[in-house]
Amino acid sequence: MKKIAVHGFYGYGNLGDEAILRALLQEIYKNYNYVEVIVFSSNHKCVSKVHGVKCYPERGMLSILRRLYEIGSSKLFVLGGGGLLKDYGEDSSNIKRWLSLLNLAQKLGTKTATYAIGVENIIYNDSIKMLRNTLERVDLITVRDKLSENLIKKIGVENQVIVTSDPAVLLAGRNTRRRNLKEPPRIMVCLRHWFSKGFYIENSNANENFMRILGKALDYIVDNYKGIIDFVPLRTISYDDDRIVAKQVISYMNNRDKCNIFNHAIDLDNFIKLLDQRYSIVIGMRLHSLILSTALGIPAIGLEYSPKVRAYMESINQDKYSLDLKNLNYDELIKIIDSVFLKYNTISKSICSSISTLKSKAYKNIEMLIELL
Repeated sequence: MKKIAVHGFYGYGNLGDEAILRALLQEIYKNYNYVEVIVFSSNHKCVSKVHGVKCYPERGMLSILRRLYEIGSSKLFVLGGGGLLKDYGEDSSNIKRWLSLLNLAQKLGTKTATYAIGVENIIYNDSIKMLRNTLERVDLITVRDKLSENLIKKIGVENQVIVTSDPAVLLAGRNTRRRNLKEPPRIMVCLRHWFSKGFYIENSNANENFMRILGKALDYIVDNYKGIIDFVPLRTISYDDDRIVAKQVISYMNNRDKCNIFNHAIDLDNFIKLLDQRYSIVIGMRLHSLILSTALGIPAIGLEYSPKVRAYMESINQDKYSLDLKNLNYDELIKIIDSVFLKYNTISKSICSSISTLKSKAYKNIEMLIELL
């Protein structure tokens, strides 16, 4: 049995990150029965319970010997996936955290890889130095989008960088089917706090403008297309509760009786099942609401609170249906909404073609990890 150690943002109530780990475990255990995966997380008990995998604390003095043993006895240490490598807060501590076990693995002589990682907002000199020094020694670097590749190259990393896709696309199965517009159309809206550099709103005026315009646009969908609006949270922890933003948007609406807010974040399996069976269109800030919906062939409108949203929509040739929140315009949003309804079948067909390419990249990425063993 060959062992792979994985470190990521798992066990923290974020459906997107759990989807990444689920996809990795699913594909490895389905196709490589000689491989064992262990995971490192600060919330290790939750990860073990949800994913049925051995998981150990990523830090703490009491568990240091366990980390040394598990990483040292692994054939490969994997960081990712997801948008881990970014400066968040007032110093480079976030980068230091995510590189710590990767550096330890390199010191112990274990092969290392980044897996469909996201890199953004690298602003501190210490972060640049740490990233450059560590990534130059990684055996395999894969990133989830061109944006991340460009940033890694910009900070001076000369190691090869391979652009892959987010592994969550694999959870929709091998074949993505073209969709037909349901009547009446049910719209899933997945919002979040507009956090970019820390747990605070950088531009309160732009934030209020976005919520007001979105509320007005959702009224337009109800009035003109008889749409039913469901606000579905992907995360509901105290400092990052999607339901709070949903309530703020609804406060700007006239058709509040045509809206529903799910009172809790649903588990991954039910989220995918609901998407598949119930919804015609997704309007999403949360990146993985866009990834999972389009992986099922469902047209989506991206709300760009972060560059990673546009990067994903570009990867499936749907960037014309993605809008920058800083410059959100009601007329432009309505034009996009009308276009999605008018060209629904054509858009779904185009998405299916693009998703097929992303799935091939995701399968290949896992093969590349296995080849390092």
